[in-house]
Amino acid sequence: MSSSKFHRNIVILGSTGSVGRNAVQEILDHPDEFTVVGLVAKDNLPLLAEQASALHARFALTTDSRHLDDLARLIPPDCQALAGEDALLDLVAREEVELVLCAIVGTAGINAALAALAMGKTLALASKEILCLAGELVLKAAKASTGGLVPVDSEHSALFQCLQGRQPQEIAKLWLTASGGPFRDLSRDRLAAVTVKQALEHPNWSMGRKVTVDSASLMNKALELIEAHYLFSVPESKLGAVLHRQSKVHALVELIDGTLIAQLSAPDMRMPIRYALSYPCRLPGHATRMSPLDIGQLDFAPIDELKFPALNLARQAIKAGGTMPAVLSAANDVAVEAFLAGKLPFTRIWDVVAKTMETFSTEPQRDLKQMLAIDAAARGRAKGYIARSLTRAIP
Repeated sequence: MSSSKFHRNIVILGSTGSVGRNAVQEILDHPDEFTVVGLVAKDNLPLLAEQASALHARFALTTDSRHLDDLARLIPPDCQALAGEDALLDLVAREEVELVLCAIVGTAGINAALAALAMGKTLALASKEILCLAGELVLKAAKASTGGLVPVDSEHSALFQCLQGRQPQEIAKLWLTASGGPFRDLSRDRLAAVTVKQALEHPNWSMGRKVTVDSASLMNKALELIEAHYLFSVPESKLGAVLHRQSKVHALVELIDGTLIAQLSAPDMRMPIRYALSYPCRLPGHATRMSPLDIGQLDFAPIDELKFPALNLARQAIKAGGTMPAVLSAANDVAVEAFLAGKLPFTRIWDVVAKTMETFSTEPQRDLKQMLAIDAAARGRAKGYIARSLTRAIP
């Protein structure tokens, strides 16, 4: 399919977030290839209205119904304001919508993501927590859908590209790369005293606060291992992660004959976003380009999993299967929130996740109601553990 014949009608969930803003810029760079049916955000109404105007979106939706009147006053007259969960589900189900980009932080977009798949839309998924919450349910829906699922994360987009044309029996291992975040050279003793400001100073990427803290703790890589497990149907034993400071190699596929296939590009999220929006086409782009002469030295090193125990926690969750990845993800959300609020030391993030996981036994994933209940229970237990820890810390 040539790019000149390519056109797609899309909805962006989370358009005012980091991934959403980059997606908007990609669409502005390709006005003939995309029509924006709808944009969705929660409370950054001025930016949502600005995006709706620039993209000539037919609908702008706030997930908080209290903001409907405010949104209606801000958007242009040819755009309709919507609000609430029911309106969101109706929006993604519209007949003309072909692709839904789910870039809402966390699990808030899971109902819309499942609805999109059920209606035969292509789901471009950037919210890794959705797969951690209910990966088995989402992949079951994707396999039954005529639209299918395309990953947006740079690492999973890289694996997705490297695996094109490969058969499952050819795969020896999938390797994710990790920049190591801002604390890759700190000792474990010094990690205990790091500040929120330091955790938010990522050396390679510009991201939201939660994912930046996850990158600093390597919990982001742990969640990505779980995501890869579901996306590519591989067991824990065939998943690896390696430290790669330059963030130019985003993933590698190791084949059974010893061949390594790698995907390289500049550390610019606009590239995997563009590929997800246009797959199976490739569109030219204005994002950072990289020639072989720009690559320079590439360094790889093992990750110190004693200093960064997040990866081991992810392996435990994958092996346990069922509901355990959801427990890990929910507990991490709570712990990161407490760290950002100054209520929890950085190194205690892993402790909260580990202690919460210990209190749950694994159940098979049955339906979304069950998984949301597990998510809520894990958040409650993580908050309780943090509260008890704070109480004990008071003299």
